[in-house]
Amino acid sequence: MSINYEKAHSLFDGLMINICHACGGICEQNQLAVLLPEEDDYIALKIGVEKKEFLKNYCTTVDFREQKINILKIGVCPFLNNQFRCELEQFNCKALQCLLYPVLINSSLAQGKAIVDESYCPMAHSVSEEFKHKSWKLLEEIKSNLPQWWLDCSGIIDSYIYDYKKMSDLKNKTTITIEELNNCIIRWYNN
Repeated sequence: MSINYEKAHSLFDGLMINICHACGGICEQNQLAVLLPEEDDYIALKIGVEKKEFLKNYCTTVDFREQKINILKIGVCPFLNNQFRCELEQFNCKALQCLLYPVLINSSLAQGKAIVDESYCPMAHSVSEEFKHKSWKLLEEIKSNLPQWWLDCSGIIDSYIYDYKKMSDLKNKTTITIEELNNCIIRWYNN
């Protein structure tokens, strides 16, 4: 059984839209967005491009334990516009990791409740109880569709803040290793 991305997005339609641009895109300047399993298919379909084109133009693939995990293109998100809004909002297909942020997928699942990233997100104080509740409800629904290798890789990527300048030589590569990402870490932050 796969994740019902359409249903997931309908839960959050517009709920955080006026909060996330207020800080000037802080989370877009040092973090990476990990796509959930089959999320690349969903977003490509919603924006009207072939999956192959979507992967080429908007994603980097990370090799991890003989698995492949897609992240949005290394560096500043290719969908972030100059008003610090996600252009995927117009198609209602923002990557779920981004849609739920500052609720953290891995930390929430590990702790059994919605965990808000208060250590990095300056807007964390603005997250409503309704948003936390809906986030947790969605995570409970999708957790059986998240393979352990995905959770492990996503947890590693989400635990660090990256130096985008160090990543410049990785930006045009289609596939990278977790070790290459690790060489671009600025620091670890506590979720």
